[in-house]
Amino acid sequence: MTAPTLACRRLRQLQLPRKLYRCMASHVARQLPREACGFLAGQGELVTRWYPVRNVATQTNRFLMDAQEQVQAMLDAEVRGLQLLAIYHSHPDGSPFPSAVDLRLTAYPDLLLVVLAPTGGNWECRAFRLKGKKFEELPLLLL
Repeated sequence: MTAPTLACRRLRQLQLPRKLYRCMASHVARQLPREACGFLAGQGELVTRWYPVRNVATQTNRFLMDAQEQVQAMLDAEVRGLQLLAIYHSHPDGSPFPSAVDLRLTAYPDLLLVVLAPTGGNWECRAFRLKGKKFEELPLLLL
């Protein structure tokens, strides 16, 4: 299995098809009140596949990916010739911005971070890249 690529550091935006956004939003809504998590994979800036991964954290306001499901997602992306582009997770009671905990616990600093949070009856979705010791937002385009 190859390590996540550094190509994500050069991305200028993340393109997310609305169909995949709806799948992610449905996934995070079904996990309430717990955080939901998973991976986004694709080619270049375009997400072509999402991988929901079971959250095994004991606290409802944290996420920890199930190790077996995490590895299965990574292997499936590799077999399909896709790059892992981002880790996504939800903030059911927070904002669609990375938290201090997200910064401290970032396990794959070369991947983008996509955060979803409920706003006005919908799930707001934003993308971020780790730059130094803080996150910077990237445009997230819904296609």
